[in-house]
Formats: sequence, structure tokens, C-alpha cells
Amino acid sequence: MVKDIVLAGLLHDVGKFAERGSPEEFSFSEAEAARFQWAHAAATDKFLRTRIQWDGSRQPPWFNYAAMHHNPSDNSPMEWIIAEADRLSSGMERASYAADEREGGKQIFKTPLKPVTEFVALKEGCEAIEGQYYLPLRTLQPDELNAFPRKMPENLNLSDDYQALFRQFDAEFEKLLRHDIDQKTDTLYFLLQKFWWAVPSTTRKRDFPDISLFEHAKTTAALASCLYVFHQTDNTLNQVEKIKNRAQKKFLLFSGDLGGIQNFIYQISSKGAYSLLKGRSFYIQILSDLAAEHFTDALGLTRVNIIYSSGGKFYLLLPNTPQTIETIAHVSQTVNQDLFDKFNGAIHLRNAFIDISGEDLMLKNGRLWQKWEAVSRGLHRQAQQPFVALLQNSEEYEKNFGPGKGDLKTCDACHGEAEESELKTIDNVQLCPVCFELMEMGKRLKKARYLVLTRETRAESKFDLFMGKRIYLREALTIDWLQKLKSGDQIFQFNNTCYDALFENEWFKNRLPKERLGAADLARFQLGFKHYGGTRRLDATFDEIAARGETGFEKLGVLRMDVDNLGLIFSRGLRHYRVKRASGDGNGHFYSLARLTTLSGQLSLFFSGYLNQLIADEEEARCAIVYAGGDDLFIVGAWDVVTEKALEIRKKFAAFTCHNLAFTMSGGLTITGGKFPIYKSAEYAGQAEEAAKKFSANGQNKNAFTAFGLPLNWNEWFRLKDLKEQILKNIQKADGRYDRALINHLWRIVEEYQKRYLELQRQSFNAAQIKKLARHERWMWRMVYDLTRFKERNRPLSPLIDELMELLAGDAREKSGDRPFIELLPTLTQWVDYLTR
Repeated sequence: MVKDIVLAGLLHDVGKFAERGSPEEFSFSEAEAARFQWAHAAATDKFLRTRIQWDGSRQPPWFNYAAMHHNPSDNSPMEWIIAEADRLSSGMERASYAADEREGGKQIFKTPLKPVTEFVALKEGCEAIEGQYYLPLRTLQPDELNAFPRKMPENLNLSDDYQALFRQFDAEFEKLLRHDIDQKTDTLYFLLQKFWWAVPSTTRKRDFPDISLFEHAKTTAALASCLYVFHQTDNTLNQVEKIKNRAQKKFLLFSGDLGGIQNFIYQISSKGAYSLLKGRSFYIQILSDLAAEHFTDALGLTRVNIIYSSGGKFYLLLPNTPQTIETIAHVSQTVNQDLFDKFNGAIHLRNAFIDISGEDLMLKNGRLWQKWEAVSRGLHRQAQQPFVALLQNSEEYEKNFGPGKGDLKTCDACHGEAEESELKTIDNVQLCPVCFELMEMGKRLKKARYLVLTRETRAESKFDLFMGKRIYLREALTIDWLQKLKSGDQIFQFNNTCYDALFENEWFKNRLPKERLGAADLARFQLGFKHYGGTRRLDATFDEIAARGETGFEKLGVLRMDVDNLGLIFSRGLRHYRVKRASGDGNGHFYSLARLTTLSGQLSLFFSGYLNQLIADEEEARCAIVYAGGDDLFIVGAWDVVTEKALEIRKKFAAFTCHNLAFTMSGGLTITGGKFPIYKSAEYAGQAEEAAKKFSANGQNKNAFTAFGLPLNWNEWFRLKDLKEQILKNIQKADGRYDRALINHLWRIVEEYQKRYLELQRQSFNAAQIKKLARHERWMWRMVYDLTRFKERNRPLSPLIDELMELLAGDAREKSGDRPFIELLPTLTQWVDYLTR
């Protein structure tokens, strides 16, 4: 029955999409729509009856649960469960829930989906805005054309876009879901995400269209499944008034967080480092998803109850029953035992949950933001005692914490200990079981196009298996291999939502046109997609990659970046939403589950999906993503490529977030030799990133980038990039080499300034006085003299030298609050120096 409820919840508003995409087929008279109350509900009924094949003479009852969500019968509790879930979901998304659910007439095709990222604000009292951007009505693809917000045109008409999108949706629905849809809830979920991610759930003028039809459908299905389980357990399933009671705490907000993942990913040496880094970072990402699914599976729920899962953390919406709480405790212990067996305590799962009511979820005077913060505090408390449950288990205590057996040896990669009999030697490198298996996984990622999860209890390696699910990475899906799949197995495409290549597979071609895809054809496996940051890979050692730069300075660049103030964005960003609020609404006015999932999904789309597209094919051999997901990234490559890529990522992130100043990034770059231990490089890059996080200038904190030893804000970096390119253009000779004379002059200016600065430091001046005094010391007139003489001997360089002299001698920057250019000159000079060696 839970699956029926989920199907009804996911498809209850399919009529809205059908009406907009095929108005000739899905138009109804008032009399025809009266039974359902509104025309789009009648369209839902027609879509289900005409697009889904069912057994027997009677249609599945869940068709009515979905179609009657605006006019539920008091004799049908199931209809009321979908109706109440829809109203709770709408109440979370809109300023007020009204019975009038008519679409917006001509407004339908003028109302696109507004990006949540444009309206997030970290401070109260920010000016309300109408919004300048919208999301294109296209299928979900992680590229700039399809996923980035666009400027709103004056006369937008989405009619043709709706019709084209609906035709595509209709065709894929026919192929994948016409038969046995009750066995394919995951396939349906991903199909709706693909086609509905940019479809607004409402086009009424009084509503704000920033929630997609997919997020509304997903949230409705999650709430409905919780309501069903709660009332079934409470023996009140047939009491409609109980179902409508919003004061009762019927739900649990649950969060799981994998602890220790940063140290686990980075604490390795340079031996076999790239494949091992890839394997470790991928395994962490997939562990988060698998752990979330394991909880929902154990509770008899589905994917819709996973609010989001990314970056080692996941949130679930669960029914508040004693059985749920008992299952949470049991599953948490089994998951932690499995992780302990695999990683000997390096990774652990902590969790927290809190009960919530329907009233808590409503926008008007809702308390979801308080509940969310309470769960976060609960996770923090658990971080202080990660193994308490395992310590309390006396039967497993000796196994988990007792002395090891045999002679312990050190792994050359992670420097952990393992029994000598467990070590494996590859190219004279001794690896513990963890490093060996995850290195092999990293190698398989090189060509993997599919992730396949099967329900098995045995595998070749314990790392291929997690809580009853076997992990396969496949480059292709052969006919023989597909025939082994069973009901419930899952196929995910990496970073591609288009199934055309899969449909061209002979196995699919022989079955898709048939009248029925039944169990005999083993066609009930789930089909979906995963955005994974790092499907491209380097094909050489770090030392060889360092030599692939375009300069004679053969070094490796290691880059780490993440979003600033992410906790504040989630805790405050939706409370201070920059949309005009209805009178009387409280701080939680726009704080809803759907907006939280939309926001996290958008960030994940950028990091896990789009960044793969940002590294162009010609750069692939010189730069690659080791990890990108959630809100952070780790990239390695030739230092010059990685430096430029950092600036490009920041620029694209600003465009992706509608140039909203609430969304900033900080990062750190370290430059090392190719043979330098990668874990130390990652540590140094992390320290550089931390220096950027501590950066403050002109009242602005963070939003900076540290490279060549100095943190600068991004505007300063973009200015230096322009100057760097001017200098290179002017000093490059006909044979392609560079005349370094100007660089030597710039170094002398830097050294003269720094020498005087240190002299003043040794005197009794404070920092502000030192900067002021150093600003007009002898380095200034020496700079003027030196560069003037140099200009006389190098007339073609006169415009460039004049610009540099003006920047160094002028005070326009200081008057505007910017730092004196002399403080930026060391970074510019170092950058150009490295590029011209």
C-alpha cells in the first residue's frame, strides 16, 4: 500500500503538466471537471487512465487517490491522505493555501520557475525583489545551456517549450512506465526529476513560482507515505478527522552524517594516490546515498522520503511511530558496525531526529527552521561520542576494541596498520585491504558510465557490498549482464539524464516495443541517473601531470574550494527571503522542506554535475576533479591550469547563483612537486583555504582565494588576471619565449617595499601606522625612477608601464577603500614569474 500512496503522491499533479503541454487533449468542460473540482485534476485522471496499462477489469485504486486530491470522499481515507499531504506540501510552499487551485489562464505560459538562489538573504531587512532570472524549461542536464538561470525577457511565452517537453516526457513514460509502474517507483522518481525540475508547481499570480512541480510532487509523496504509516500504526486509518489533525506530531525530521570523511579521503601518501583518492571520494559519496536508502528500505519507505543526500550528509522525513524510532536505533548500530568492520573506526555515522507536526511545516508561523537547527545541534552532540553504541554492545566489544591478531605492518598509502597476511603488493607498494580495494574502485571509475546496485549478500570484496547492496561500476551494459538483473536492482547513468544510448542497446530494443515488460523479461529494475563530480580522470602520475603545464615551471597545483557560510544559508537564507511577505507572516515565512531540497539540489547540481562540464576535453589530460559534491571541491592538475580553473569556477558560480551576494566561495591553492605526498598537498591547500576564510577587507569577510601565499578577494584576483595577460602579451618575443627584464624590475620594487616594511615593523609602530608610512617610503620614488628609465629603453612597453606606475603611485584605490596596489604586486609578479620560466 505504501507504493500506491507514493505513486499517487508523485503523480497527483501530472494533470498540470499535461494541461500545459497538450492543451488540446487535456481540456475539459466545467461539467467534466466538476467531479474532480478542478480541470487539472481531471487531466490527472485522464493521463493515468490513458498512459498506464493495468491488469484486470478495474483500474488501480491509487488512480482515484491521485485524481481526487481536491475533492476527496469522506468514505475514502486514502484519498484524504493524498489531499492532506498535498495541502501540507502547498502550505509549506505558498503564503496561504486556498481552495482555488485553478491554473493562471494566460499567465500559465508567462510564468517560469524562479531560481531559489536569487532570493536567499543572510540578513533581515534586505530589499524585496521581483527577480530578474528564470530557469529554462528543459530536461535536466548538468550543463550551462540547460541548468543555468537566464535573464527574464520582456515577452516570455513558454507554450512551445511546454509542448516539446511534454512530448518527450510522454514518449519516455510510454517506454519505461506503461507497464508494471508499481514496481518502478525509482524510475518514475528520476523521470519526474528529469522533466519537472524546472516546471513551476503553480502559475497563479498571487503565488510565488519558485518551487518546481517535481519538488512539490516529491514532498507530497513523502508526507503521504508518512501519514499512511502513522495512522495505520495508530489504528486511525479510517478516521478522516484524525488524518486532518495538524497539531499532532506525526512526522520525524531525521539527519544522518558520516563523520571522519575529510581525514579518510586525504590521509594518503603519493603512492597510487590518484586512483586511491578517486576511489575514496567516490565511496564516501555513494555511502551517503546507500545509508539513506538503507534507512528508508528498513522502514518500508521509498526514495521520496530522502529529503536530500550529498557531501556525506542526508536528511529524511519519517513517520513518528515507536517502530520507526526502534528501527532507527537498530539500523544505526548495524550501519556503524559495518563501517567499523570496513574502516576500523575511520568513518562513523551519527544521527539525530526530532518530532514535527503539520502545523510546524506550514509557512505561516511555521517552526521548521527551529526544528532544523535542533537536529543540527543533535548531530553536533553525537560527534563527541561516535562509538557509544558499539561500546555498549558487550558481545562485540572484544571484536571491535580488543587487541589485533598477528604481526601488524604499515600500509604504504594510508600509513594505517594491517595484519601482514592482509597486505597486497602492487608495483612494490604494500597496501592494506581498504586502500587496495578502493584503489581498484578508483581505476574502474576511469571508464565507468553506469553505476549498478544489486541486492546481494555476497561479493568479491567487502567494499563492493554495503548493507545488502552490491556496487558495480560498468562501462557498458551487455545483454548477458542485463539478463542477470533482478527486480529491485538499480541502474544509474553518470552525469547524463538522456537514456537514448541505453535504449539503443539490443536488449532494450528487443523488449521496449513489446506489449508487456514483465518479470519474465527481468525488466523491473530501476533506472535513474547520478551526478558525480569527477568522472574525468588523469591518465598519468602526478609527476607527469606537473610536466604537462604550458610553462617551464613543472609543478602540481592542488585546489580546494567551498561555499562560504553554508550553515547560515540554510538556517537564515530562507527566513530572510527577498520576496515581499504577506502581512502577519512570521520569520519562517519561506522556510520549507521543498525550498531546502531545491537549494541543496541546486548546489549539488553545480558541484556534482556542472563542474564535470567545466573541464574541457583539451584540459582533461592536465587537470581533473578528485572530489566535487555538496558544496566543495578538490582538483589537481598542472599548476597553471588549476589556477585559471579556480577563477573560472568562481565566475561561473556567481552566474549560477544569479550574482546573489549571499552566495560566495573561498578557496586555497598550493603548488608542489609531483612527488610530494598528496595528503600533505591537500593539507596545505586546506590551510590556504582556511586563510581565505579568515580574510577580511572593507567590512567583507571570506569570499577570497589564497594562492602564491597571499589571500586576496576575487575582484583583486580578476584584476590581476587581466594585468597578468597584458604583461605576458607585451613581453612575449617572436619565438614564443619571454623577455623577463620587466619581471626583474617588478621583483626589485617588491623587495624594496618589503624590506622597508620589515624595518618599520621592528620599530614601535602599529600595523595601521606601518602601512601608512610604508606607503610613501623610498621604494616609491625608486620605483618611479627605475620604471621611467626602463620605459625609455623599451618604448613599446610604455602604455603597460604607465598603467603599472599609476597603480603603484596613485591613491585612487585607497580612496575607494581598496588595498594599495603595492600589496598585490608580489602575487602578480610571482604569477607572471612562474608562467615565464
